[in-house]
Amino acid sequence: MNNPTCVFTFGFDLKFDGIGLNPNCVNSNGYIFANKGGVPNLTYSISPNIGTQNPAGTFSNLPAGTYIITASGSGCSITTTITLYQPNANHCCTTTSNPNAGSNIASMPYIILLPNTQVANLTAANLLANYGSNGVIQGKKFYIDGILTIDADITFNQCDIYFTTGSKIAVNAGINLHIAQNSTLQASCAMWDGIYAEDPTAEITLENCTIQDMENGVVLKQGAKAGITNSEFKNCNRALPFLKTTLLPIVVSPAIPSQLMQIC
Repeated sequence: MNNPTCVFTFGFDLKFDGIGLNPNCVNSNGYIFANKGGVPNLTYSISPNIGTQNPAGTFSNLPAGTYIITASGSGCSITTTITLYQPNANHCCTTTSNPNAGSNIASMPYIILLPNTQVANLTAANLLANYGSNGVIQGKKFYIDGILTIDADITFNQCDIYFTTGSKIAVNAGINLHIAQNSTLQASCAMWDGIYAEDPTAEITLENCTIQDMENGVVLKQGAKAGITNSEFKNCNRALPFLKTTLLPIVVSPAIPSQLMQIC
C-alpha cells in the first residue's frame, strides 16, 4: 500500500504489479517479473526469500507458492501478491506435433491451474469465492484438470479456459452456466469431453464465445435448456448431441454451422 505522505506531500508516484510464470513440468523454475512504473527508481524484494533474485525486479527458480513482492524507493514501498501454481501430470500432456503442449499452456502469464491449494474442489461456487464477484468471473485464464461442477449460477466473461484430456463441465439442476464476451474454451492436448446439462432444469447459455476441441459437445438431457447466440464451434466431434429427446428449447444463431448440430 502506498504511504500517503509520500504520495501527497512529496508527489511520490509508485505504480507496481507483476507477472508470474508457473513452474514448468520438469523443474521448479517459476518466474516473477515486476512491471515497473512510477518514480523514483525502485528496488524489489521477495518473500519468502528464495530462488534467484534480482533487485531490478526479476525472480527465477521459484517453486509453486504465494509470494509477496515489495517495490521500494525514497522511503516508500508498495506490495503485490503473486501465486505460482504447480502443474500436475495431466496439465503436462504432450502431443505428437508439440511435445511441450501442456507445459506451454501451464506456464502462460496469468494462468491459474485448477485444482490448486485454493480451489481443491472444482466447483463454480469455489471459483467465484476465489476469482469472481457477484456471480461473474472476468478476464481470467484457467487450465482445468477434472470435472468442473457448476453448482452456482456463474458467468465467464472474456475468459480463456483450457482443459486436459477428458475433462468436462457438468451443470447441476436449477443452475445456469453462462459463457460470454469472447470467452474461449479449448483443449490443451487431446480433446476434452464437453459440457453436460444432465438434469431437465439445468441451463447453458453460450453468447459471443468460441467452444472447440470437444469430444462429445454440449450434451442436453430432455428438458434442459441451451441458448446459443453468435458463437462458434470448432474441431468438435459432436457439437450438440441430444440425449433421449425430440424437441428442446434451443435458440441458435446463424453463426453456428448447421452441419455441426448432430443428433445422437
